[in-house]
Amino acid sequence: MCGIFAYIGGRPVLITLITGLKRLDYRGYDGAGVGLVNPQTKEIVIAKQAGAVSILEQYIQASCRGSILDKSSDFTLGIAHTRWPTMGAPTTQNTHPFFSNDKQWCVCLNGIVENSSKLTEQMMKEGYTFESENDVEVIAVLLEHLSKTYPDDPLSCFVATLSVIEGAYALCVLHASEERIYAAKLSSPLCIGIGDNEEKFLSSDPIAFREYTENVIHFDDNEICIISKDSFSVHKFRPSEGLEKDISHELRLHRTVKIPFSLDELELGNYPHYMLKEIYEQPVAVQRTYSGRIGPTHKSANLLDIKITLPPQLNSIVFLACGTSYYASQIGKYIIERETHIPVRCEYASEFLTSARLFNRQDLVIAISQSGETADTREALLIAKRKGIEVAGLVNVVGSQIARIAGQGMYLHCGAEIGVASTKAFACQVAALIIFMLYLKKHLSSIRVSGDITPAHTPLLEPSPSFPSPQPNQPSSSRLFDPPVTKDVNGQPLEESIVRVCSALRDLPVLMQHVLSNTTTMSTIDEIVAFMKDRKSAIFLGRGIGYPVALEGALKMKEISYIHAEGYPAGEVKHGPIALIDEDMPVFFIVSASDSVVLTKIVNNMEEISTRGGKIITVTDCEPTNSDEKVQAQLKRVRSISAYTISVPCSDLCCSPILFTIPLQLIAYRIAVEKGINPDRPRNLAKSVTVE
Repeated sequence: MCGIFAYIGGRPVLITLITGLKRLDYRGYDGAGVGLVNPQTKEIVIAKQAGAVSILEQYIQASCRGSILDKSSDFTLGIAHTRWPTMGAPTTQNTHPFFSNDKQWCVCLNGIVENSSKLTEQMMKEGYTFESENDVEVIAVLLEHLSKTYPDDPLSCFVATLSVIEGAYALCVLHASEERIYAAKLSSPLCIGIGDNEEKFLSSDPIAFREYTENVIHFDDNEICIISKDSFSVHKFRPSEGLEKDISHELRLHRTVKIPFSLDELELGNYPHYMLKEIYEQPVAVQRTYSGRIGPTHKSANLLDIKITLPPQLNSIVFLACGTSYYASQIGKYIIERETHIPVRCEYASEFLTSARLFNRQDLVIAISQSGETADTREALLIAKRKGIEVAGLVNVVGSQIARIAGQGMYLHCGAEIGVASTKAFACQVAALIIFMLYLKKHLSSIRVSGDITPAHTPLLEPSPSFPSPQPNQPSSSRLFDPPVTKDVNGQPLEESIVRVCSALRDLPVLMQHVLSNTTTMSTIDEIVAFMKDRKSAIFLGRGIGYPVALEGALKMKEISYIHAEGYPAGEVKHGPIALIDEDMPVFFIVSASDSVVLTKIVNNMEEISTRGGKIITVTDCEPTNSDEKVQAQLKRVRSISAYTISVPCSDLCCSPILFTIPLQLIAYRIAVEKGINPDRPRNLAKSVTVE
């Protein structure tokens, strides 16, 4: 959501702050601002503007002549912010940073102050005034108010303020009398980069300071950091107990990690947009995901980089995710259940927090998030962990909150993803889920899969210190693999089935590159874009593994091109959505020739749309060489009733969703560009959703 950046050191502060904000541009925002301390005059100066960072930069260049900013080269520290609105209209007044009434305090915050209304009312009764509708301004006013209780003690004021505010935050504060930055973290991400000569950077994302240092420390909840030019200290904080001892030395030793991407990955290069760049980076990104995890010669799965403890009697796997990650989890559910018969549930993390879900003590809960900072997913994972459930994470960002909470899982290794709409992270999530399925297959002979969901259940949101133990001799409805499993659910020996999928994964980057370089595919996409750009709505349909692909295609269409799009299981179309079909309604079908079970049924669904005048756009894989005559006839019918057909190479069914998704990404991207929409900054969206 919002982006925070702060700097203290010997570089030109204002230039460094603006550069950091530009690196955070991808997060989505409606305003930007900076706050700096003048060490000579002991004054704080703020510059902020609604709109893009470039507007702020132009404003500073035009207005700083003769002002305090004209001497900014003498400054040594400052804080900066890009705002994604949670409270207050997108105006300059509501943009961070915020002054206290006496202009001695300056505040930036990523998150939300949940008790801001109550606190604002209290401060107004004390005679303080407010210039914005923003919930964060009250923190600056509180700091001023509490300074009367703690005169000449900014740290105590800061700690006392944290004891009063409620919500989620990454917070940065300046006081005019000091060359220090005070920072605190609760739920929202915050990290520190330490460069040469002890210069220090604070940010919501290490992307902002990657060009200066590759060393980063991610803060945990309830940690306070005090930064000066020569040192920094970090303390655990609890409202009832105050500050604990300085742990900065331990953090440097044990929590410092390398930023796992190069500066080159943050540059556009020859691409007009990050989204297009990241679409074309997908073959290499997927290769990174499986490298070191499957054997180099198609013959084995090393799986050495997977550190996930499986419950001894596995009841089910529960995926927690939001948005694109949720659709990836649905593909994972299909693959795992099909290949292992282990039950899988996919839960929207945002709904999971408020619904009375049940857990079994033999469940495995896996949180999926590109950033590893998604607020709803993080909170749902914490609830599961507090219940004593085995948890894991599947994230891209090393050292992120979800990775640290889970303590085990898999990193995607797909590199930095800047575009708001996820592309290569989605492909890598699916690839990682395929690898996780192989990991499960490897362990099928040693784990038991229980179908019993009655023992040891507790409501998710009810307090429960422990799970009850099953009673001796209690009848069980468990279904167990007995004797030990030697073949998969398709009757193929386990090792052979693992080799089959490993081989398909290793071949996948070449097939992905074929889709991206195929001139026929690009020509068809041109025609589809010309047809679609003025449409108001679209429907995406799929069956089996094609259904979550349809959902992801619809999401890309609506978030990037602003065309209302909905994804449905193809079999559900006649239970309501078919009422929308006429000659103006585009209908995208995801048709897998590799899935003969659903091929006939989805062709029937296509006939239902065709007879009602719907314009069918089909994405399908090529005809398998061993297809029987019936399958060949079905595929021929698919092409004849489609207005447009995009063919992608045939692969193992597990890998096909990645190939199907690439044309859908390109179509959404191209429509956005044709409509004059910046696909890297779709309206109202943020890359990392760090508030609930």
